[in-house]
Amino acid sequence: MPDTMVPMNDDMTHDWRKAGWNREDLAWRARYDLMIHSDRAAVDIGLVVLKTAILMNAGTVVVLLAFVGQLWSRDDALMIGILGEMTPFLVGLIAAGLCAVFAYFYQSVVTERRQIEVDALHFPENEDTPWARWIGRLVTWFGWPMIGSALLSYGAFIWGALGVKAVLTG
Repeated sequence: MPDTMVPMNDDMTHDWRKAGWNREDLAWRARYDLMIHSDRAAVDIGLVVLKTAILMNAGTVVVLLAFVGQLWSRDDALMIGILGEMTPFLVGLIAAGLCAVFAYFYQSVVTERRQIEVDALHFPENEDTPWARWIGRLVTWFGWPMIGSALLSYGAFIWGALGVKAVLTG
């Protein structure tokens, strides 16, 4: 052995391994904290998107109903045109409601999938069960309709706003 090398005794080897386990534990905890933070951030963003979609579409329906109330005896053609253009906003409101339902089930299956991943650390044989594979599919089956219904809600708002503009400028 070279003169600069200090041989490791059993206590030093034990301390060295213990330090390695502590580093692995800290790294695992950091990844876990990041995952939890990311999930919470995604839920917060989703809530903002959903609340905005509901507020935009429902608020516009309320405003249009108030406007139609002012036109009740004055201009029947404009009143009928505006009432006809409320349909996209109602579609957007229904789509936002469906988005909330899909989001509930999506979050439930994501939580179940995370639980399977954590359990797989201790019981690796449970990672590739039929239920674990189904959970992965359910995440997709609820995720895409959730995103699609949110986009439909925003699209319906735009469609309705353009329709109301056409009726008012018409």
